[in-house]
Amino acid sequence: GKFGGKINKYIPALCLNSNGSYICQCQDGYHGDGFVCEDVDECQLTTTCSSNMTCSNTPGAYACSCFLDLVYDKGTCVSEDTCLNASSACHPLAECHQYQGSFYCRCRDGYEGNGTDCLDMDECERSQGEVCPAFSHCFNTDGSYICDCVEGFEDNRTHCQDVDECLTGSFTCPNNSSNSSLCLDVDECLLGLIQCPNFSNCLNTVGSFVCECQEGYQGNRTHCEDIDECLDNSTCPEHSKCINTNGGYLCLCDAGFSSPHSVCFNIPGS
Repeated sequence: GKFGGKINKYIPALCLNSNGSYICQCQDGYHGDGFVCEDVDECQLTTTCSSNMTCSNTPGAYACSCFLDLVYDKGTCVSEDTCLNASSACHPLAECHQYQGSFYCRCRDGYEGNGTDCLDMDECERSQGEVCPAFSHCFNTDGSYICDCVEGFEDNRTHCQDVDECLTGSFTCPNNSSNSSLCLDVDECLLGLIQCPNFSNCLNTVGSFVCECQEGYQGNRTHCEDIDECLDNSTCPEHSKCINTNGGYLCLCDAGFSSPHSVCFNIPGS
């Protein structure tokens, strides 16, 4: 279909499409029917700008500035005479500052507000504790905050440093302990925590254990091997033969000899 009317692209209006047609709507800062838009003079309203500020109307907008055409994003503009008596113009927790011929109230460090109203700033909550170094707690105070190192750490003016209690001697430990708790020996052998090698026995010690090879074996904590006692010629008595066994040995008397008491005697008549 045909569209009625003619759009003037220089008019401060927006063209909004609709079913089968369109709508012209004045932009913010203007009023009218969309085909004719006139500037809105916001400065006609006394509440547009704060006190001690001048309002300047511009096409489609406005500007607030302190006296002497200075604009401040934060704070309240005051006159020179008022700044000389800042105690009555600014909040007790704010200060009056001069800047290029104009003046404004600003809350002191540790406080927040517009200069006429100032409240304590909770630095701990705002920074989620990151304002303090690691291993410390943040405590908010009026206009400031305190960082307190946790137990076991001390403040060295830049961060919380670990306290070496062992070096300073500021500790009390019981026997067989490395901290402030009572320590009892663990019987690794009884609890089956240790698997000693074959032909060895597990012997518990204070704070540890020992794997000891059984009699007739020798070695270390990883293995035990049989001792060949027959390599020693003095193992068996005279007139006998030494036979090595696992973990022991046998002495067999020669033919014609007997051994009633670990000594081979000649058998009469043999």
